[in-house]
Amino acid sequence: MKILRPLHNLLLIVSALFFLAAFLTLKKTLDINLYDTIYIVPFSRIFMVCAVFLSLLWLLYTFTYHRLFSQKLYKIHVIGSALLFIIIIAGSLWNNQFIEHYTSYNQLQKMQLATEIGNGIAIASILLTSIQLLYPLNLIIGLFKTKKR
Repeated sequence: MKILRPLHNLLLIVSALFFLAAFLTLKKTLDINLYDTIYIVPFSRIFMVCAVFLSLLWLLYTFTYHRLFSQKLYKIHVIGSALLFIIIIAGSLWNNQFIEHYTSYNQLQKMQLATEIGNGIAIASILLTSIQLLYPLNLIIGLFKTKKR
């Protein structure tokens, strides 16, 4: 596909989808319970933050693409970032709906499913954080390799 010729255009496409999704989720919120405090965050803000982050990544790749060391690290970072952002946001957005739909009235099943989905989101968040380290690593090695030539 010509649109994805430089693979980092995938980041811009996912960013545009998140930007559009921000307007579709204006009334939905994410409730975060930490001990005795409840934080209520609108999903539209979460989508906007993700869209801005992915757009910045796209911009960085646009200017530094020719300086990167490894195409494999580049592909892993771009595809992994896009997929993990989608998995984390989708898991958070539909968490309550999945739980209500599949467990009906059984409280134990609700708690187990909520824990499993929460663990999945936590694992995806850790993976996303670790994948973000690939870009600076790839760029720094690429800059040092081009200086020696």
